[in-house]
Amino acid sequence: MSCGGVSVEEIETETQAAIIESISETADISSSNIDVKEYTLVQESDNIYTGVLKTEYNDMTQTFDVKVVWDHNTDKYTYEWELKYEQ
Repeated sequence: MSCGGVSVEEIETETQAAIIESISETADISSSNIDVKEYTLVQESDNIYTGVLKTEYNDMTQTFDVKVVWDHNTDKYTYEWELKYEQ
């Protein structure tokens, strides 16, 4: 499914690095040490996408809930993430 010519896959690609950077800053770790195992978004409405991000860091796996909002007027993304599970 696409919205305004932008596919969900493109939004995943465009937001993944920024979300990893945000997580790394919050956790005070290097983003280069975070290995993305899975990142999938689903379009919830015209400009809201939600999904799951699974990462690995120091032999631990983290699962985050992610919400991305795409502003059609500015072509910018805002996002929220929350750690749901760590093992």
